[in-house]
Amino acid sequence: ILVSGTTIKTINGTSILGAGNITISGAPALTSGSIPFSDGTTLIEDNTNLFWNNTNKRLITKNFQLPNSTSTEGNIYKNGVVFLHNFGTANIFLGESTGNFTLSGMYNSAVGFNALKSLTSGSYNMAVGRNALYSLTSGVGNVGIGNSALDNITTQNDNIGIGNAALYSTKAVSSVAIGS
Repeated sequence: ILVSGTTIKTINGTSILGAGNITISGAPALTSGSIPFSDGTTLIEDNTNLFWNNTNKRLITKNFQLPNSTSTEGNIYKNGVVFLHNFGTANIFLGESTGNFTLSGMYNSAVGFNALKSLTSGSYNMAVGRNALYSLTSGVGNVGIGNSALDNITTQNDNIGIGNAALYSTKAVSSVAIGS
């Protein structure tokens, strides 16, 4: 607002009448790429542990801590889909739609799209590959490595399938298959 050649400026709800610019001093000088945060009294930076690389569009951090996974926190997403989580006890799931958030089993590991997708109470299972151990719900001690390895077992235990669709359509118990 211009009044008789002077400007009214408002700072924190108080109007000040005067000409010229208002200069605010006392703000810390920050490094380009800094991610400032408050220590409770002022803005600070810690570029050794947290930094934005604007050239490569990357966040650089020394430590990245997440809480244990739930359906709403502790997960890493890729294109809006959960990509990494550890729901349950000592489980790890890496890949789109891998594992689920209803699991009560423990010590399971899965890598690959839809690996161990249906597991609800099974433990000590390992799946590597797209749809590996996809239908398993409560089996124990199974290892499926390869595209759709052990895809159709549901409650069986102690199977090993290595290779594309190894033991794909079987309901075997304590079986080993290498190859398609």
